[in-house]
Amino acid sequence: MSDILLAIETAGSLCSAALARSEQLLAFESRPLRHGHAEALLPMIDRVISEAGLRPRDIGTVAVSVGPGGFTGIRVGLAAAHGIALAAKAQ
Repeated sequence: MSDILLAIETAGSLCSAALARSEQLLAFESRPLRHGHAEALLPMIDRVISEAGLRPRDIGTVAVSVGPGGFTGIRVGLAAAHGIALAAKAQ
C-alpha cells in the first residue's frame, strides 16, 4: 500500500485538500467557502494530485474531518472520501 495520505476538510467554512507522504506536505489547496463544497472539492483534489505529480491510484489513505461543522459540508467530505478510497483501493 502507498504511504500517500489525502486529507480533506469540508466541515467548516473552508474547503481544503492536501497530499502528504510521511511528514512531508506534497501539495495543498484551501479556500474560504461557506457553501458550495460539493462543487469545489473534487476539482480541488484533482489540482492537488496534479500539483504533486501523482495519480489518484497512488493514494493509500484518505482522511476527512467529521466536525464540528455543517451537516452538508461534512456529508460532502465523507462521500468524497469514501468514493475516492473505494476507487483508489485506499484505506
